[in-house]
Formats: sequence, C-alpha cells, structure tokens
Amino acid sequence: MTQALQKSELRQRFRAARLALSADAVESRSAQIAELFWAYIFRPEHRYIHSFLSIASNHEPNTWPIIEQLWQEHPQVRVVAPRVHRPTKTLQHLLIEPDTVLHTGGMSIPEPPNDALPIAIALLDVILVPLYCFDERGYRVGYGGGYYDKFLAQCAPKTLKVGISLLPPVAVIEGIAPYDIPLDYCLTPDKVWRFAQL
Repeated sequence: MTQALQKSELRQRFRAARLALSADAVESRSAQIAELFWAYIFRPEHRYIHSFLSIASNHEPNTWPIIEQLWQEHPQVRVVAPRVHRPTKTLQHLLIEPDTVLHTGGMSIPEPPNDALPIAIALLDVILVPLYCFDERGYRVGYGGGYYDKFLAQCAPKTLKVGISLLPPVAVIEGIAPYDIPLDYCLTPDKVWRFAQL
C-alpha cells in the first residue's frame, strides 16, 4: 500500500490480514519481535516496563515471551499491564507478577485484578503499544477507543513508546489528529523502525 488511507479502512484491512495469519505464523513472528526487543529496546537501567496482554483469538502479537523473560532474567524490572476503566474511558496501570491471577475483562482482554498495585505513569521506562497498523512516520491505528492516546499523552519524555506489529507499515495514515501521539519505535518481525522525533 502506498496511498494514504483513512484509519477506519486501515483498521478493517489490517484486522483481516492479521486474522488470516496462522497461529504458528503469529507465534514465530512474535518470537522474532521479542528478539529485536532484547537487542534494540531493553536496557539494564530499565525498571518499569508496561506491556499490553495479548488476545490470542485476535491474533495479536504475543507479548508473553518478553514478559516471562523479564520475570526470569531481570527480577529488578517491574512489569506493568493495563486495565480498562470504562467509566472514565482511561487505562489503569497495575503491577503483574508471576503469581498474579489475571481476569478476562471486556472484549476478552486479559487484565490484572482490581487489587493489583497501581504504578505511576511517570515511572514507566518502556511501553509496548498495541496497534492494527502504523505508518513510516510513527503514527498508529489503534483499536478506536482512544485509551492509548490519552495514556501516551501523559507519559514522561523519557518513556519509550514502542509499537509491536506482525505486519509492515503503510507509507502514510490519513486523518492524523492533534491528539495522536507518534511512536518512538515500532518492532516488526524483520525490522526495528525508529522515528525522526527521537
């Protein structure tokens, strides 16, 4: 795709393309992305890493290999996951540990329990951001709820915003709004995309 496309059309196209991938393809591409995370994103000084929790039935990139390796090899790092707070249409950011019992929230999203420890946004070093697609400027098409737009706007300048995509980018996403926050990086199975604002 080379022409600029609207978010709604891209959301539909990339959702279909992702669902067309086999389960094995999702896992192998996710493993390649995890390797790039360790090679290019993770730093020993990181202490708080925020990750979305994948919905397997939607063929989302599997973030669990990254999370589990953090727990096993980097116990000094705290893993933070989002919980949707629907009354305010915002995300809560809660600590998860190997023994945390997750719950299935709305839209089948795995979420930390209500009593998990909240973590201040200012502490986050890295955020792994879900998306349907992204463009070569670092803008993303999310799931349409605006939750991550609000969240990313509150992050400290030091926080790395890292998209994760099983599929390559489009050239330009049409209809970017002032509240759309560009990514710093996006990881695809075969490439690390770094964007000009860094």
